[in-house]
Amino acid sequence: MEKTRKAAQKLGGRGAFDRESVEALYKDPTVVDSYDEERFTSIKGRIRHALDTDAVVALLAPVRPRAVLDMATGTGRFADAVSGRLRYATVVAADNSPLMLARARGRTKRPTYVNANAFSLPFADGSFDAVVTFLFVRHFKKEDRKLLHAEIRRVLRPGGTLVIDVANRRYHEKAIADRHVFDEIYTRDEFAAEMAEAGFKVESLLGVPVSWPGLNRAISIAPTVRGKVFVARTANRLLRSRTRPTNNSAIWVARCRRDS
Repeated sequence: MEKTRKAAQKLGGRGAFDRESVEALYKDPTVVDSYDEERFTSIKGRIRHALDTDAVVALLAPVRPRAVLDMATGTGRFADAVSGRLRYATVVAADNSPLMLARARGRTKRPTYVNANAFSLPFADGSFDAVVTFLFVRHFKKEDRKLLHAEIRRVLRPGGTLVIDVANRRYHEKAIADRHVFDEIYTRDEFAAEMAEAGFKVESLLGVPVSWPGLNRAISIAPTVRGKVFVARTANRLLRSRTRPTNNSAIWVARCRRDS
């Protein structure tokens, strides 16, 4: 993610570490143009994308949401996955960056795309059964996260579902000082406490990826990129536990329920 790193450093020397700089970063044409290429075109990146989207769909499917908001959709990878695999759901993909939305529209035409600021969403109270947001809320300091949680809660119906990524403190703590974008990291208890304060109950966590000693070896011997992705997805589906996600996972994908 070298282009993103350089763009972030131009904003404040070290990187994007406040609300204004984080928002500006993802409107930068250099960052937008390289976003998917830097993250999801390598073998590792393609596996990461597949496991992320599998986890989101796996957590949404049991609650069968009819109206889903993909908040801060970026290049639209979750809007694409949810609208393509949960065909009964109507998906709205919102982002504050017109350039990101243009990229998302190029990925799929199925969702409805809306240029919107996540801190002040242009939707009525209780408009959605579920909200998905990834690589977004964790980039903000606590006071801004509170505002985002409140806005998510507002647009969700009572009992609605939030699916969100959680950076695992145990995995990330040693490397966090080198980040070029602010990231909040959590233990499971810390995350549950923050969600409870915001009016959500954590119902389920999925580790991504699931740690398994033989997994890297199994992936390496698969003869094609498609085969490597298939091995990783199959292993994660078989090994992950919804009640005891591995402490060695880079992230957890959480399903949270809005209190009534």
